[in-house]
Amino acid sequence: MYRWLVERFTRWLLARLRRGDARLLLALMAKDVHFRFLGNHSWAADFRSRDQTRRWLERYVAVGLQLEPQDIVVSGPPWNTRICTRFTDLAKDTSGTVIYRNEGVLFDRMVWGRIREHISYEDTQRTAEFDEKLEDIEVSERAGRVPATLSRR
Repeated sequence: MYRWLVERFTRWLLARLRRGDARLLLALMAKDVHFRFLGNHSWAADFRSRDQTRRWLERYVAVGLQLEPQDIVVSGPPWNTRICTRFTDLAKDTSGTVIYRNEGVLFDRMVWGRIREHISYEDTQRTAEFDEKLEDIEVSERAGRVPATLSRR
C-alpha cells in the first residue's frame, strides 16, 4: 500500500509541476538535498541545497517544460524509499510547435517523506540543442522580432 501511495503522490506532484507549481516539490526536499542533472549544458546541476534547486526549478517552470511520467517504480521502506520515473519532457513555442522533446529516467531517494537525492538521466545532446533554441528565442525577442516565446502548455 505504501508504494502505491508514493507512486500516486508522485504522479500528482508532477502534474502540479506541469501546471507551473513547484512549491510542494520544493517543500518535500531536504534542505541539503543532493540535486543532479547530468551533462554539459546550461541545465547541468550538482547542487547540495534546496535554495539552489529552487532557482533551477523556477527556470524549468518559466520556460514551460512539461514532464510527463510514463512509468513510476517505487521500492523500499519509508526510511529509504527509492523512486524511478521514466518520463518524456517537452516544450512548445507559442504557436504550439514542439521545440524540445526528450526522454529519460529520474531517480529519487526519500527518507521519511523528504527527498534527499535526485538525479536526472536523459539525452544530454537534446538538452544542449534546446539551449541553442532558447538562445535563438532570446536573440529574436531582443531584436524586436515577433516573439517566439515558449508556451506554458
